[in-house]
Amino acid sequence: EVVWHGIDLDVLFAKIERSQVPTLDQILDDSILKGLDDATTKSINGPRVTELIAKLIPNPATFALVLRCVRLWAKQRGVYSNKMGFLGGVNWAILVAFVCQLFPTAAPARLLQKFFSLYQEWKWPTEIRLCHPYEVDYLDMKQWDPTVDRSEKYHVMPIITPAYPCQNSSYNVSHSTLDIMLGEFKRGKEIVKEICDKGWDDQRTKEEWATLFEPSEFFLRYGTYVVVQASAPANEEKMLHAWVGYIESRIRKLVEYLQRTPLRKIFPYPKKIEFVPETSEEEEKEDGKKLKYIRWYIGILRHPVRSATRKRLDFSWDVKSWIMSLQMFNGYKSEMGIEVKLAKWTDLPDQPELFPEGKAKAIPQRKIWVERILEEQAELKAKGSSSNTHHRTWTAKSTTTSSIKETSISITVNGEEKQQDQPGEDPIHESSDDIGDGLKRKHEDEEDVEQSLLMKKIRDENMMNNLDKKLRLVSNFQELPRVGGYVDTLQPLPSSEGIELQT
Repeated sequence: EVVWHGIDLDVLFAKIERSQVPTLDQILDDSILKGLDDATTKSINGPRVTELIAKLIPNPATFALVLRCVRLWAKQRGVYSNKMGFLGGVNWAILVAFVCQLFPTAAPARLLQKFFSLYQEWKWPTEIRLCHPYEVDYLDMKQWDPTVDRSEKYHVMPIITPAYPCQNSSYNVSHSTLDIMLGEFKRGKEIVKEICDKGWDDQRTKEEWATLFEPSEFFLRYGTYVVVQASAPANEEKMLHAWVGYIESRIRKLVEYLQRTPLRKIFPYPKKIEFVPETSEEEEKEDGKKLKYIRWYIGILRHPVRSATRKRLDFSWDVKSWIMSLQMFNGYKSEMGIEVKLAKWTDLPDQPELFPEGKAKAIPQRKIWVERILEEQAELKAKGSSSNTHHRTWTAKSTTTSSIKETSISITVNGEEKQQDQPGEDPIHESSDDIGDGLKRKHEDEEDVEQSLLMKKIRDENMMNNLDKKLRLVSNFQELPRVGGYVDTLQPLPSSEGIELQT
């Protein structure tokens, strides 16, 4: 990894059996892979995938504009990081290219709307492909195929690269990070649909587009955070860089451990943040060396139904196992430190990276998110207790302080046990009794619960039938380009009319 003018770059090396460096067109010739080891094949497949995507899209200018928007949106919303279990550059490029193939004549704004609509409704783990796979007899390389490799059946969001050998570029995605991205797809879909439906007005439309790219509310959403803190001597930049890079690549494993517990949300924030202790004593070790600290934050929210029978959620064993795995790092040294602890919202440091306008100004926004969380938790609890159905119902009686605070979470770090209230609690000490009364007044005039469930069931069935019809069009999309061998074998793209999905 190289940082050039503030831009992170991946520098790849590939040693090939050629007397001259091939051109970009020649690099698509599969014979270039002959005699290469696995590491070199992965390196050279980076530009091969990029070039093939460029040849499979109907309108390069439109594709580039939409991709720039999607990448900016993903970075702002905290879902741009392959290491942390979200999606990286090539993943987003393939998703945008697929939408461009489906709607080759659509304008950029309409493509954005289709992008969010399609992937929010997509039946994952159905894979995304830009072209049909093919085999090369004289290479016989392993490709992504869940019918051959059973472990690939458990990939939750397969996005398949078009170049041979095709691979799943998003195998790092977990159920937790997929859930976060689906929520962001839904938010984007609603915002862009509203903009497109209203029509164009310069001033108003610019403000509405800005809403789409607002930064994530990550540091407002959660009452409890798992804080991962790495440390190394400040004068050892190389050591710190290696240690931080390794931990960052392993945080998704910690998320997998946390998924075993009855938590409703697990959001690993993809940006690392430098932490400066308030006292100078915390910056130094016993030998007097000054330390530098890097932190990652994971927002967690318990599930009100799955954790109802457990008074306490203990992550100690999972965290210890994860820390032990980190110490197997080849370059591990005794000066490298790692600590995992819980922090309430009130314990978060007042840093501009967390609260750009200051923590004090964030309190009113935090109160709004607390109310949303309480409503969602109450809805989930009511849903889980309503005669074993899968339909949503509102029951104001379930929204009480005791139901939200009855579970605690603890982590043992360095021999000391840290315990605190579960993540759905209100860290600003609002009256959740008042919120519960408000919910009761809000819903006291609703229909009888059984009648509401019946009507909701009918609506859900109609919605699912319509959704199945839409996605059946996509799953039956047989006009994917066929690629293979040399560039001149590329087949033409689908009809310019594409497939229109109703939104």
